Amino acid sequence: MEFLNLFQFTLLFSALIFGLRLFRRRKLPPGPIGLPRVGNLFEIGTKPHQSLANLAKKYGPLMTVRLGSKTLVVASSPEMAQQVLQKHDEAFSGRVMSDTITKVQNYDLSLVWMPAGDQSRLIRRDLSALFCCTKRSWTL
Repeated sequence: MEFLNLFQFTLLFSALIFGLRLFRRRKLPPGPIGLPRVGNLFEIGTKPHQSLANLAKKYGPLMTVRLGSKTLVVASSPEMAQQVLQKHDEAFSGRVMSDTITKVQNYDLSLVWMPAGDQSRLIRRDLSALFCCTKRSWTL
């Protein structure tokens, strides 16, 4: 009897986790469903350009591919790449933070690791005005 309860709990828990993963994935473009730990690494193979071209025929010019634990959004046509890079640049401009960087004190105040936004834009504008080669900037 305990084995049956354990089996039912495991089945229910697995269905819940699978449903949550599908729900989170809906915000991303379509793409192949990968294996739990390796993602789509086996589908990519040794010739990634050919594999991604074949996947683009099936899923469209914008698709989601998982490589290990990383989720990638792939734009496989020049038109889609232009749209992603020019019109939706804010959505894709995030930086990958390694665990080593997050352990450094005040890493979020560094311009290099600061997320793209109003504050980083303001600081970059001020720095470019300061370091520009005009005589006025040297008098500060």
